[in-house]
Amino acid sequence: MARLPALIETIGNHHPRGAVGVDHYARILRKAGKIAPSKRGVGASHVTVSEASNLLFGLAEMNKAHLAPDAVDMLRAAVLMGPLPGEDDPISFLRDTSAPFDFSTLGNLLDSILVELATVGSRIAGWWDISLRIENPSILGSAVEVMFRFTGPTYKSIKLSYVAHHPDFPHVPMIAEDMAERFRKAESHDSAPTGITFEIVISFAVLLAVAHCLASLPSLKNPEGDA
Repeated sequence: MARLPALIETIGNHHPRGAVGVDHYARILRKAGKIAPSKRGVGASHVTVSEASNLLFGLAEMNKAHLAPDAVDMLRAAVLMGPLPGEDDPISFLRDTSAPFDFSTLGNLLDSILVELATVGSRIAGWWDISLRIENPSILGSAVEVMFRFTGPTYKSIKLSYVAHHPDFPHVPMIAEDMAERFRKAESHDSAPTGITFEIVISFAVLLAVAHCLASLPSLKNPEGDA
């Protein structure tokens, strides 16, 4: 099932523009090199986990499809914020779970989430809930919240905050500091949002559906053989 047409159809079942709209974005991302060129139909090649993530990131740019490649670059390179002073480190709890998540960048995190769901998703679907809330995807400094909810045996909700930037942008530390202050104010309601923002939510249902599509990849069926 892990071929691009099947992935497009799977995401299209959850997308307001359906498979036709998803296919339009996939074409743009293929042209930009974010998804490998492929034949259509039964001759289509398998997509990689990273390419599936790229399609989800590109689709987050709902308003201007031609900016989808920029959204992929910025969201994949997004860096983790916090913990802010006086707050608990959310990563410490997540690292105590059995899931081998990679928190270094948002791209690596989404890749590792999809791999985990593709390999053990049926066992954890009733216990976990993971979603991504993305604000203004293709804009430098875009805010991303990744929510982890553990519903059993003990309920716990953990929010990770990432800030998107272009991988070649030289002032990441400055942006990270500014975004930390922005998140602090937002949490304390010290400031109201200004202007117009657009938020996209990638739900757990979508992540599970994409992971199920990827489960047939040889590298996920036999990960030790590819080591």
